[in-house]
Amino acid sequence: MTARFTGWHMLAIMIGFFGVVIGVNAVMATDAIRTFGGLVVENSYVATTHYNRWLAEGRQQEREGWQATPTADGSGAVSLRLSRAGQAIDGATVSIIANHPVGLVAQRSLRLRAMGGGVYRSDGRLPHGRWLVRIEVNAGAQRAAFDDEIRV
Repeated sequence: MTARFTGWHMLAIMIGFFGVVIGVNAVMATDAIRTFGGLVVENSYVATTHYNRWLAEGRQQEREGWQATPTADGSGAVSLRLSRAGQAIDGATVSIIANHPVGLVAQRSLRLRAMGGGVYRSDGRLPHGRWLVRIEVNAGAQRAAFDDEIRV
């Protein structure tokens, strides 16, 4: 003999179904809040007022042939090969601001020193992981900025 399907059975199924849905949503929302603070720029209005200037500076930098190639070794030290119009640049002041893509780790600032031949190396180290880097170069009266990604 089979048992009858009653209203209590339906109630148990509904509570179980919605309990699972609500539980999964709570876990995913909590994880999303913990891993991304939601801040991309400090002030979006100010960022939009500078946008066209940033694009023009980027185009000018490309026309002049600036290139920066960052790499990181296993210990987290950052190296950078810097050139302009195919010529290595020595004696520039180079700094890097490294941000973790989802804001889990605090922002890091690194100064790079010239090693010769257009190569620069940091004294500081980045922890393992993926980093979005902003490279700022001052070579006399000339300035350049690059955005790139490094994996340590």
